[in-house]
Amino acid sequence: MTHWIIVLGDQPHLRRETLRKLIEFAASHPDKICQPSRRGRPRHPVVLPKVIFERLEDSREETLKQFLLNNASALALRELDDPGLDLDIDTPADYQQALGHFLGDLGSGGAPGI
Repeated sequence: MTHWIIVLGDQPHLRRETLRKLIEFAASHPDKICQPSRRGRPRHPVVLPKVIFERLEDSREETLKQFLLNNASALALRELDDPGLDLDIDTPADYQQALGHFLGDLGSGGAPGI
């Protein structure tokens, strides 16, 4: 394996195109930590080259966010226009909001927009 991708369990709503673009971006930046961004803010999933992923084992950072901040020189962001990158489903209220997005899109006869 050359890379690891860390995907949050609450992100089944990401567009397939978003994931494809992130993987292509990572392939063109093989030595970088690659993340999608939306409106200039880094988002998940995160693609880590093996050599950087292996640093996690001895890392003293308490969170992945801290680890990424401390390795900012190795970070490459790819701005993507996927509203699903903004969703963070941590609470029942977050879930209801996300569900509303899906049901709203399906109720209009279209495919889910996120």
